Amino acid sequence: MSGPTRCSSTAHRLVPQGVQKPTTSLELVAALRHWPVFCFAACCAAIGICTGLLWSFHIWYLEDLARTAGYPPSRVQLLEGLTLLVKGLGCQIPLMFMSGAVLRRLGHKTALTVSMASLGLYCVLYSQLVDPWYCLLMEPLAGAAFGLLYPAIASYACSIAPPGTVVTTQAIMAASFDGLGVGVGTLLSAYVFSRYGGSATFLSFGVSALIVAVLYWSISSLAERFATQDAEPAIVFAEDGAIDTTPSQVALIPEEQQGGGDEDSVSSAAPPAGEDDLSSAVVFLPGDTSSAAGEAS
Repeated sequence: MSGPTRCSSTAHRLVPQGVQKPTTSLELVAALRHWPVFCFAACCAAIGICTGLLWSFHIWYLEDLARTAGYPPSRVQLLEGLTLLVKGLGCQIPLMFMSGAVLRRLGHKTALTVSMASLGLYCVLYSQLVDPWYCLLMEPLAGAAFGLLYPAIASYACSIAPPGTVVTTQAIMAASFDGLGVGVGTLLSAYVFSRYGGSATFLSFGVSALIVAVLYWSISSLAERFATQDAEPAIVFAEDGAIDTTPSQVALIPEEQQGGGDEDSVSSAAPPAGEDDLSSAVVFLPGDTSSAAGEAS
């Protein structure tokens, strides 16, 4: 049975039809106010700030470098097209095709950290350019950053969304990147670029992005470490393979089975009155659910 293998990421979204409650805006806010979720959205906004620099001044900066190096305009236009080609075909598109396997291996937190660090390193290397044609060696870094970013945003928002709010949660995460981040980045980069020049702008944004990547990894790891296990819901598998984590089902576990024994123990839950659809539901306490596959099948 495939249910137990995915319960850690989607347990709170797959709820039996008979006991599902309508999701309110308060439940959505409650899902978004946890520190790991807030840190993820903040990191998306930081990546958006760097993206605002690239979308506004990437081509402008290359043209300045080419003019200083004495390249004719025709070669500059060729270079501008090649940068997009190398970035897309070199890394971004292949990573998006493999995003499912990559996210399963790395996880959302690591994927977003790698995306932030790749974009920061890309900006730092760009700031050291003298001959603009060497930028083609750096474009795969930007491709890797965006190839990991977009799937990570969509997948993470889906994994934390309460029932019925997947699209809204994805929109909030995307707005933190494409709305808040890119908007602030465009205004900020315009000021720094006009005052200090392109090289200083890319260097300052790149160093800041690397710092944010380290901070995000550290703070998010601490938030996950100190998260109490009491907040983790019990996982209930009904006969049709659906999952329920409502508090009423957790209350059905006898006290003697909650307190003692192995964490991976499996107990039968007596159904509440009027809810026959869960008459043979099985309750798995949070933890390693691999040993429960046989019971649930």
